[in-house]
Amino acid sequence: MDVRPPRSHPHASPRSNRRYTPTGTEVSVTDPREEELPNVGIASLRDAETGREVLVNTSDRKIRQAYRDMAARRAQARDERFRKTRVDAMYVRTDQPYVNEIHRFFRMREKRLR
Repeated sequence: MDVRPPRSHPHASPRSNRRYTPTGTEVSVTDPREEELPNVGIASLRDAETGREVLVNTSDRKIRQAYRDMAARRAQARDERFRKTRVDAMYVRTDQPYVNEIHRFFRMREKRLR
């Protein structure tokens, strides 16, 4: 019985593993409302996971800045996770046409595979 991994297997030896190309792709969809808290005064916000509801004074600049900072940290952690796992990422925004991002993504992939 042969217990060695196939040549294209991710756990194969580094020499034989050169032909292995990760194919993971992540599509990240972002809505601007996830990045910026609008100044609308007192707002009732509900956590989608827990159902917990809180009142937030969105006219407070410090609260809006904390929300922006939290969103930026979340995006940075996501991007770092993609880099560490060597996953190709496509970033789509709900407020922009997605066609340009799809073209960018496949051009990047094509260059890398040449």
